[in-house]
Amino acid sequence: MPNITIYSRIFAFFIAISFLDPALIYSQDNTLVEIIDIYPKDLRVAGFALTSKQEIAIEATGFSYRSYDYKLFMGNAWILDSESREVVWDLSESSSRRSKRGTLKFMDRVSLPKGIYEVYYASYPLSRDFDLEDIGDILGSFFRDWFNGDRRSSRREMRGFYKEFQVVIKGEGKSLSRNEIYDIHEKLKNESLVWISGYKKNLYKSVGFVANKPVELEVYSIGEFDDREQFDYGYIQDAISRKKVWDLSYRKSKYAGGAEKNRMRKDTIKLPAGKYAVIYATDGTHSSKKWDAQPPYDPEFWGISVVLKNKKDKKNIEFFEYEDFMELRTIVDMTRVRNNESKSYGFTLKKDMDINIYAVGEGRRGEMFDFGWIIDANNRERIWEMEFRDTEHSGGASKNRVYDDVISLKKGDYIAYYVTDGSHSYRMWNSSPPSDQKAWGMRLIAVDTDFNSKDVWEYKEDDKNILARIVNIGDDELISERFRLRERTRIRIYAIGEGSGGEMYDYGWIEDSRTGRTVWEMSYRRTEHAGGAKKNRMFDGTIVLKPGEYVIKYETDGSHSFNDWNDSQPYDPFNWGITVTAVSE
Repeated sequence: MPNITIYSRIFAFFIAISFLDPALIYSQDNTLVEIIDIYPKDLRVAGFALTSKQEIAIEATGFSYRSYDYKLFMGNAWILDSESREVVWDLSESSSRRSKRGTLKFMDRVSLPKGIYEVYYASYPLSRDFDLEDIGDILGSFFRDWFNGDRRSSRREMRGFYKEFQVVIKGEGKSLSRNEIYDIHEKLKNESLVWISGYKKNLYKSVGFVANKPVELEVYSIGEFDDREQFDYGYIQDAISRKKVWDLSYRKSKYAGGAEKNRMRKDTIKLPAGKYAVIYATDGTHSSKKWDAQPPYDPEFWGISVVLKNKKDKKNIEFFEYEDFMELRTIVDMTRVRNNESKSYGFTLKKDMDINIYAVGEGRRGEMFDFGWIIDANNRERIWEMEFRDTEHSGGASKNRVYDDVISLKKGDYIAYYVTDGSHSYRMWNSSPPSDQKAWGMRLIAVDTDFNSKDVWEYKEDDKNILARIVNIGDDELISERFRLRERTRIRIYAIGEGSGGEMYDYGWIEDSRTGRTVWEMSYRRTEHAGGAKKNRMFDGTIVLKPGEYVIKYETDGSHSFNDWNDSQPYDPFNWGITVTAVSE
């Protein structure tokens, strides 16, 4: 078999000779940038400063491959204006000459004004997400066709082939090293009112600030989205109303260069005096720490930057701990929930109030598995539920869902509930976690401007009227409890169980203790749907009993019971069983 290494060197030599263009060549002393010896999945940066307007010469090498299965472009280079962060040249949009085997030699001239410029070269696939094995298969096939060699040799050639990638810029000016460019970045970030880097995986960071007077801001954010889900994203939120005043979303953003999922938004906004929070969140992949696809044009500013348009306004800005502020306005905190947990908390509102519900849970295909709801404590009516259609993706796995909105509650007594199934919860993830991991669960936050913590009390159900209670019942149980009536009494029976086809399987009844006669039974005909699966049944009504001694009993079969559901649980799983309460006339 022919010597592959020798042939490849000869091939590269003839390509280099064929692409020489004397009109574009400056003397070696005029080289401003030279980025060479590039490796797969490599991102390189250098820069240059121009003291006057001039035309620079650019020579770069990349690779293009087309077949029935693939359309691949690798080895992209671009130039950024260091001050405006705008792209002034992009290799993929330049004129080029093509070799017979996919190598592209780019030669271009660009007229640039005086200024500082950053040059990037990224050896990632540009058109779609490939891993190294995919690229090896493509380039391996390419080299096999040429050399008629084996796959292992082809992959060795593929790695050597990357070393042909380069970008060389010539002109009159000063070269800037990578560290000098990074120093410029640090200066820009330090001059920001707020800068949150998206460098870390699974980040959720907030910075609170108070604008004592109206302020004008420039907001610049880069993140990761597709048209359905968000992965790395930033926003600014009114700390009182919890409403977003600016956000990086797919619809409001534009392509940020590189992979299609890279999105950016840059705006100038005016905010009235008030309290605000800047928030940025990331998932576990594709960030400036480790790109899994072509990076954006401005990779070092992956995150969110907020800059004062007028530096004099800084005297009107104060900072505060946003999370501490939210804690003071939190009415219910049921977060960091683990597998197979059921949590509840009762609260009383002394006046009508607007409440922000921030709930993170698990759901897919229209159904929620880890979720919360709120009931009226007096009539047990469900007044809010975390339904899939009202949630959005919360970063990480697509099944991570978040509800973040405001509802109005009347003065009264309420109970909030949150339940999880047996998988994927706080610190027990079976897939990528959400951006705000600690929020797994539900949090209720007061958003009234005149909120006073004294207007909210903890609510505990009044046990003095409960005559007997059997709840939280598991499989294969038969439990009884006695109660005595000294006078003719109206009682409320609240029972939840399982039934279908006209028959009950988990149900309760009341017997006269003296005679053993059944005085009330939870028959299918008397029940109604209790929410969740159709077989969840409920009775909520009153009867009158004579003075005497009674026994309540509750029996379950071998499936579908409290915390061991084989189908969707009822709206009020905590009362799976029977409760008998004396009703005041």
